[in-house]
Amino acid sequence: MKAAMMLTTDGPRALALAKKLRSELPNARWTAFVRDDDRELLLPVLAGCEVRRDKPHGSKVRFLRALRSEKYDYMVVAWHGGERAQPLRAVALLSGAKDTVAVDDRGRHFAVRWWAPWTWAEHFVRRLGQASVLRLLRLCSNVYRATVGRVIATAVLAPEWLRVRRLPPAR
Repeated sequence: MKAAMMLTTDGPRALALAKKLRSELPNARWTAFVRDDDRELLLPVLAGCEVRRDKPHGSKVRFLRALRSEKYDYMVVAWHGGERAQPLRAVALLSGAKDTVAVDDRGRHFAVRWWAPWTWAEHFVRRLGQASVLRLLRLCSNVYRATVGRVIATAVLAPEWLRVRRLPPAR
């Protein structure tokens, strides 16, 4: 079994998760994506694993294509709520792994699927509490523009557009 772990959380949590995953699946061929800050801390636990940086070389699209070409059977993502943005969470969903599992900060494992948003929406809601007021207002504004704003604009502008279309040809 070919497996990958995205250890993009803080050092102690990543260490505990790596130990747990290695003991749960000892026969898997593991690839670990590790932050540069935590590499030294995690190297003893990741002996025998292929250790890679969590920052892609080249473009992000190229990184995602390379990840998809690996054809992982099992991928685990540390879905912890840290201070930094962790784009590898989204990459794990797009990786093409047969089974993608998230481990939250409470140690719970759950399958992550695009068509089952309740598996990752709880994390989004918890992170929303850490967002600034300005970010929340931007989010509300963008949602409004994409939904209600377009409906209202269409209703207001449609009569004008129809009137312009019915004008006789200019002579």
